[in-house]
Amino acid sequence: MVGNRVRRRAFAIVSFLVLAVTTALLGLWVNAPAAGVIALFAAFSFTISAAAGLCAVYPSEMFPTAVRASGVGLVTALSRIGAAAGTFLLPMAIDTVGVHGTTLMVAGLLTAGLLASIVWAPETKTIALGEAREHVPGQASPSP
Repeated sequence: MVGNRVRRRAFAIVSFLVLAVTTALLGLWVNAPAAGVIALFAAFSFTISAAAGLCAVYPSEMFPTAVRASGVGLVTALSRIGAAAGTFLLPMAIDTVGVHGTTLMVAGLLTAGLLASIVWAPETKTIALGEAREHVPGQASPSP
């Protein structure tokens, strides 16, 4: 199976790293030539497109079976709230701090995601869905 060749945790971390770096470079490189901007946007676009697939798989693998539907639902709802807030706040941020300042703020959010992934993201590639409970911090393993 092609989809099971990449470690989810590593993929999330590398994706956040590439997205944060490309976004930071776009924010810092004020007088960038068109070719540089296009190259950075291309790297960002390819990475975000690949990482979007992780959003469908990874949350369902993180939660134990008993709470999987609720956990995935909560994660999905929070992502929608974040998307709506970002859509609402983006024009205000551009008016307040400019395009480059807003881009650097986004790079900061991506860096926060990177750090959160490094600290808290579990590796789910090697476990079966029924074993997810054993990998949740603070949860006791089921009795044999």
